[in-house]
Amino acid sequence: MVHWLASLGVFALLATSSLGTSFRADQLSTIDNHEALSNPVLSEPASFQPQAAGTTLEMVGQIGGSITAIAVDGDFMYAGIGPRLVVLDVADSAHPSSVGQTEVFPNTVESVLAAGRYVYIAAGSYGLRVIDVIQPTAPVEVGFFLESDGWVRDVAMVDHTLYAITNRGLSIFDVTNPVAPIEIGSCAIPGPDGGASVTVVDDIAYVASYRGGLQMIDVTDPAAPVEIGVYQGYAWIADVAVIGSHAYIATAYDHKLVVLDVANPAVPVEVGSYTTYYDVWHVAAAGGYAYVTETYRFSVIDVANPAMLVNVGIFEMFDPVTDVAIAGGFAYIASSKGELRTLQVPDPTMAPAVGYSTTSGAVRGVAVAGTYAYVATGSRLQVFDVTNPIVPVENGYCETPGEALAVALVGPMAYVADNNHGLRVIDVSDPAAPFELGYFDTPLITRDVAVSGSYAYLADGAGLRIIDVDDPKLPTQIAYYAAGPMPITSVAVVDNYVYMVSGTGITEYNGLEIVDVSNPAAPVRAGFYALFHDNSGVAVAEGYAYVASSGGMHVIDVANPALMAQVGFINTYGSLAVTTAGSYAFLTTYEGLEVIDISDPSAPAWAASYKPSVARGKDLVVDGGYAYVAAGNDLQVFDMRVLASLPVEVGHFVAPGGFTSHVALAGRWAYTIDYRDGLRVIDLTRPAALTEVGAHEVGALTDPWTLDDVEAADDYVYLAASNLGLQIVDATNPAAPVEVGRCLPDSNPFSTAVVGDYAYVVDGYGLHTIDVTDRENPVEVGSVFLPWGGDDWLSRTIAVAGGYAYVAQAANHWRVGLSGDLRIVDISNPTAPVEVGSYNLRAAWGVAVAGDYAYVVYQSGLRIIDISVPSAPVSAGDFAISGARSVAVEELHAYITTGGGVRMIGVRNPAAMIEIDYYALPGWATDVAVADGYVYVADGSGGLYALRRDEPSDPWRIWLPVLLRP
Repeated sequence: MVHWLASLGVFALLATSSLGTSFRADQLSTIDNHEALSNPVLSEPASFQPQAAGTTLEMVGQIGGSITAIAVDGDFMYAGIGPRLVVLDVADSAHPSSVGQTEVFPNTVESVLAAGRYVYIAAGSYGLRVIDVIQPTAPVEVGFFLESDGWVRDVAMVDHTLYAITNRGLSIFDVTNPVAPIEIGSCAIPGPDGGASVTVVDDIAYVASYRGGLQMIDVTDPAAPVEIGVYQGYAWIADVAVIGSHAYIATAYDHKLVVLDVANPAVPVEVGSYTTYYDVWHVAAAGGYAYVTETYRFSVIDVANPAMLVNVGIFEMFDPVTDVAIAGGFAYIASSKGELRTLQVPDPTMAPAVGYSTTSGAVRGVAVAGTYAYVATGSRLQVFDVTNPIVPVENGYCETPGEALAVALVGPMAYVADNNHGLRVIDVSDPAAPFELGYFDTPLITRDVAVSGSYAYLADGAGLRIIDVDDPKLPTQIAYYAAGPMPITSVAVVDNYVYMVSGTGITEYNGLEIVDVSNPAAPVRAGFYALFHDNSGVAVAEGYAYVASSGGMHVIDVANPALMAQVGFINTYGSLAVTTAGSYAFLTTYEGLEVIDISDPSAPAWAASYKPSVARGKDLVVDGGYAYVAAGNDLQVFDMRVLASLPVEVGHFVAPGGFTSHVALAGRWAYTIDYRDGLRVIDLTRPAALTEVGAHEVGALTDPWTLDDVEAADDYVYLAASNLGLQIVDATNPAAPVEVGRCLPDSNPFSTAVVGDYAYVVDGYGLHTIDVTDRENPVEVGSVFLPWGGDDWLSRTIAVAGGYAYVAQAANHWRVGLSGDLRIVDISNPTAPVEVGSYNLRAAWGVAVAGDYAYVVYQSGLRIIDISVPSAPVSAGDFAISGARSVAVEELHAYITTGGGVRMIGVRNPAAMIEIDYYALPGWATDVAVADGYVYVADGSGGLYALRRDEPSDPWRIWLPVLLRP
């Protein structure tokens, strides 16, 4: 005992004598009753804080993230999901499944290359990593190459030579021994943004280098690569694929897929291009097709004729597309929210043949007879020999005095609707030398013509003009039928009826009108069906009229003209012209040519889609299995004998965790949301092994909604969803959360907080109090208007504590820029909330409350506000942080997301805060929650991270005998 007491005394003397030197009071922070021992800190500099020295944030778990890159080899896919490489079994393409994953990398994966036993990863600043996947269930890193301050963006491989885009340009590695890659050569890449992607074909490395253009580098000697050519036709080049003598480049913001002839790599020549709808970032090429990922869709483009690229299939996505891989007749599409979609792609043996011929002017109408196509273009009728329909050859032409808008053929005569010069009759008996035989000059604008027997029916102004053309040299008007106030845009004749559609603008006068012309000299209305659209085309077959309108294609039952009824409809955006052949309707639209299956007129269905670079076809005709389209300045020809089917989704995989934008904690569960996807439930029992146990999709894909916040309490989850209001989800069964109630359906809430029986929601109006006692029937019971300091709302977040709601808000004013403040609302009576105080800040993005302080992250950092008197809040301290967006507080630490990571700030003394640690994250940190010493960070493309606050060992615990340790 004596020895023990002596030891304790010696320790006490040592400890006391060292408090002012080697030990600081903050190292004793775990012992709350040693107030006297903390006195020496008063002599420390003002910036010093009594926080635990050496406290750090340590990553212990991670789940989810965007799918950033994919590669397929045999039955396995290797996907970069957030900061991991995940192995998926795709033997059953319809049901991809995860079988293994690596440990967490410091960075998200930028590119993946699969080569037998090894997978090579471009991991950004984490360099080149080599993963052994001989056991797919347990992939393990076995090699790497990393330079100081270096990064790797993309990789390609030929035999045992690996080509990587690095911060120094193109770096070439010998990977004969994959465990130890050896750099053997390099070549600088010009341009301010460095390289984006690389592919190697026939000893030429093609490097897409953003603003540096496309470089062609001779790598015949990998140790001495030499640039031999460059193409800089577009501002940004994001990706490149090469087949044979053609390179296909994605031009990013220029919205184009461009084809280059690289038969001579030193002198690349542009030979064709296709204009995309969105920005285009990735391209793969195989079997006569280019597979292009635009921002929100995947396109299959027929490149058989480089001068006439045609999009033969589009698959729309609701989230940004990040990568594409083609294998075994399937396209695998990765999205930013952690989804992998498997599509059946067209069979290369069924590629549609396409051709075109440029005309002298804008092509408006087309007709075909025998081996000739007659095209109304500019101020002439042009005749093309289509003996080989894919290669039309101009044969002859005849000038017209006006603008040729449409053409109809009967025998050796072509009848042209010539705008304000009426009807022109052209003899085409000699296609090489057509000439005008007669004409009838109408007083109005003639837009279309149809001919039956010896009569021509003209869409002239707002009526139908009937012309006797029995003597084509002397066309004679025999009747005029005034249809209504809107111009007639198209006419068709079947038996004794003329079918005509009218309309520019959306009025009740637009629609389909049927005129009885059994007596051509006395036309009589037989029926009218209103269509409130711009109607531009009509075709009639088997008792149905097919009307092309700005809304789509309408199928009208015209068996009884007096009792017409729409029996079918398909939304083909911006339909312009329509014709039928057999069981198909062919439509030109704003984007191209659509083929619709009309075997059941009441249920028209897409059969195929062709979207050439020059869209907005004004007219079309189908003859002999070919579709002839008048579009732009081209006569386009499509081989319809074999239809190229649209890409069809056959499989779907959703990565656990997914894209993570917000997180809320309740007990053993974390509830995360993807701003566009829905709710996910994560089990936190083992933070080192986070597991998704359930998910709930929010809203319909067609709803323009986003999820802006999540809160959880008592096994219920509260979601703030723009355009959907407040949603309440029962998560009693975490594996199957289900929505049970909604409130504020017309609101666009920014944030929500829940205390007891009330949910508090902030939207553009202000603060709403929702009674959630009955969660299936939530009821708004109170509200208070909160003014904004600007004219553009940016953000509102809410925290509730001690009978008050604290609302941080950020706005933008057109004249003064960013503005914001903290609003304090008394909610002691939830049915009558009252604003009692405010504190001005510049763009307040987030707020947390603990004790007498509100912790607000704003444009310049963290502001701690003393709210002990809510009506008179005052500043207690400020800490400068760039890019702060959300904040959580536990004990004496504030955790702040700043985009690239999370910062831990010591806040024991608000007047003199210090930064204790910073943990960098690979994605974009957007939200943070803390509980029991663990910090959970929503990192967007990096998923959900679990960080542990690692406290240093307490000096008392080090020296005290075990029996006396606290």
